[in-house]
Amino acid sequence: MPDACELLSAAGTELSHTAALLRRAEEAIFTALSDPDRGAFEMADVQLLDLAIQTLDDLSPFLTALSSGLIDTQTIDTDQLLDSLRLAGLRARLTRVSSAVATATKGSIEMF
Repeated sequence: MPDACELLSAAGTELSHTAALLRRAEEAIFTALSDPDRGAFEMADVQLLDLAIQTLDDLSPFLTALSSGLIDTQTIDTDQLLDSLRLAGLRARLTRVSSAVATATKGSIEMF
């Protein structure tokens, strides 16, 4: 299992990835607004926003719990924190358990 420093580093990478998703969605919004021939967003554009929101919703309490553990003690039970994450792709990217899963989900959308 990764230690707290590795998890913080992975969370930073995940935040960068989420920012990239939001930039892609923003570009789609601007394109839709400026192109009269494109009347609405495509479902993939909306799902980029949803994936970014879900990722941020998962990361926020995860980082809060991680930081509270760092304040109280030098060691943290990261297993319980990781188990609380709802997105399997996010968990895999944070832990780097399966580089195949992380690579497969990078830049893609988790369908629901």
